Amino acid sequence: SRMALRTGLWLSACTAAALELPRRPLLLGPAAATAASKVNANELPSPLVRILTNPSFVDSRDYRYVTTPSGLRIVVAGDPEARDATLALTVGAGQLREPFEGLSHLTEHLTMAASNLEQKAIDYDGVANAYTAFDRTVYVANCAPRYVGALLRSVSSAVSPTAAEKFDASTTRREARRVDAEAQSLPSGAALDLELLRDRSVGPLSKFGPGTRYTLLPPKYDKDGNGADRAASFARKLFRERYGLRDATLAVVAPVDADRLASAVVNAFPQAPQ
Repeated sequence: SRMALRTGLWLSACTAAALELPRRPLLLGPAAATAASKVNANELPSPLVRILTNPSFVDSRDYRYVTTPSGLRIVVAGDPEARDATLALTVGAGQLREPFEGLSHLTEHLTMAASNLEQKAIDYDGVANAYTAFDRTVYVANCAPRYVGALLRSVSSAVSPTAAEKFDASTTRREARRVDAEAQSLPSGAALDLELLRDRSVGPLSKFGPGTRYTLLPPKYDKDGNGADRAASFARKLFRERYGLRDATLAVVAPVDADRLASAVVNAFPQAPQ
């Protein structure tokens, strides 16, 4: 639907500019068109930018930008036309910052599994998913508006410092197989774009990727069945180093008053520096 498209575009734009928020407010409609008029049209990176910079694109959302003492950067939008509450949490773990191929992707899987985030989103009349890119991992979820507080608390719990304690060997082996199964399937959307970029690259960039069973559980480490313990240990270390809120950005849009929504977000996440 048109509303779902607008919500998806908004969250994608905020996530793509994760390291810029809240220093650089997102421009939409006429303001963005004015800024874009100074840029060569050929330099506009995607149809997304052309849509957002269209003067006829009228944005009626009410925005709030907050940075918590823990360092989490938050942008919320109260949107009376939205049907659901939708969020995207970006953390600083990606394919370019890992000791072996696929570790960030595996950590994404372990985080979803340990927190049972998919089932919790279903319980809140929504869905949850995640993806790992070159420089970030993004967790996306939605729910019925009345459950937005509960969903926020579930996402906060999923990335809490103690969450990595649940990364055990059996779960790691299972999720490594799931990562491998994804690698064998045909990618689409953003995953396809990443794979095409990697396959066409010459040099170090070509060495990074989503991972397979062989990069995560190499035979030389797994011959005695200890490969999953090794991978789990690396995943716990990566989680503790890269999932801190000081490196995270959260975008939320919901049919809720912007001040109330911002307050709900702040209250759901730890305030003390991590």
